[in-house]
Amino acid sequence: MKKRMVLAAVMISLGTLVFANAPAASDTAVINLSGVIEPKVVITADVEDVELNLMADAGDIVIATLTEWSNVRAGYEVSLGSTGNGRLVNTADDSEFLPYTVSYGGVTRDLSNGTVVVTDSESKSVGQGTDKALGISFTANGDLGDGLYTDSLTFTITAK
Repeated sequence: MKKRMVLAAVMISLGTLVFANAPAASDTAVINLSGVIEPKVVITADVEDVELNLMADAGDIVIATLTEWSNVRAGYEVSLGSTGNGRLVNTADDSEFLPYTVSYGGVTRDLSNGTVVVTDSESKSVGQGTDKALGISFTANGDLGDGLYTDSLTFTITAK
């Protein structure tokens, strides 16, 4: 009989100990959630299938549509650079070139002095981003020699 009482006392003590560590009952429970969205800026180009006739004047021929997108609330910038500084250069003779200007989003840009900022946004993009047409204009020069005339445009998007 003595063994049963000791065993019962131990069981009651253990039971009290277990229940003492159980969480207190409450009518609310709080679960904190958090996540991070990393800053991201993207620019894409949909290039038109256009063959430029360098022997005829060109006025704002659309050569591409670019899409700017950013989730950075402070905004973003897009700059445009040209390896030929706004000139189509003859690959066989770089002394022969045809100057041109571009329009981006309806605004004419002169690339002869290097890289220019073409977008200066103070906010993030909405939806799928902003589409802007890229056009080229030039005046033909009949004195230029034959050959391939090229330039390379680089658009760079950066978060503010």
